[in-house]
Amino acid sequence: MPWGAPIPMMLGGGNITLNHTITLNAQDYDLYAEVGSPAVPVDLFVTLESGATIDTMTAVGFAAGSKIFFTALGTLRGRGGSGGGGGLAEGGGGGPAAGPGQSGGDGSPALLVDGVELRIDLDSGNSWGGGGGGGGGGGAANMDGAAGTGGGGGGAQGWNTSAGGAAGFPAAAAAGTDGTDGDSTAAGSGGSGGNDGTASGGNGGSGGSWGSSGSNGLSGTVSGTGFTAQQGLGGAGGPGIRGTNGASVVLTGSKGEATLELEGRLLGGIET
Repeated sequence: MPWGAPIPMMLGGGNITLNHTITLNAQDYDLYAEVGSPAVPVDLFVTLESGATIDTMTAVGFAAGSKIFFTALGTLRGRGGSGGGGGLAEGGGGGPAAGPGQSGGDGSPALLVDGVELRIDLDSGNSWGGGGGGGGGGGAANMDGAAGTGGGGGGAQGWNTSAGGAAGFPAAAAAGTDGTDGDSTAAGSGGSGGNDGTASGGNGGSGGSWGSSGSNGLSGTVSGTGFTAQQGLGGAGGPGIRGTNGASVVLTGSKGEATLELEGRLLGGIET
């Protein structure tokens, strides 16, 4: 078996006690399923060994009253958000048109826990939320026929390849450029807006690094009579740990949240 099998025990008539050790890399790790989908409350002791990387872990489905005691020696990572598309632009006396940039996608948490208590030691491990995608740039067009489409937003940093946003359409004389993809090594850059002299599409925003929001795109600009469109907003960065439906998160190591963030161990913070 690739992971340590859970070992059930009962202590004093309370919750069943399970022990679970993770030694190998994995993606979309369902902790509840990995420990046998227990139907009763458990005290689950989890160790993520040094050198192991889990790309998006969920702890969803545990019975009320369960507690998870987590020692992270390895790394948890979230997905990055994709970049937003650039705004359209079409010039001309027949009626210029300019469209807004699209917003970038949100990053995901590295660890999601639902409805139960999580007590986690991150002193020697990492939990990095995915970054948010960059917003697309707005388009611009005027009555003289000039038009510039918006640049696409950059993809965010995350364990996945986060697609950069496409530039706006149609591919007029002043077409913007696509945003670049983000991945685990770096966030992508926003594409340039198309510049047709008197009508310029806005640049796309850059994707966010681990746990950080993406940058907003820029609005289009125009001279003379015409239209400009607003930029797309950058996506929100994912938290290092997210608790939902009343879940509580307690740091049990010697370092607090601020210190862990400063050391780069907890990127995106804790969200409950």
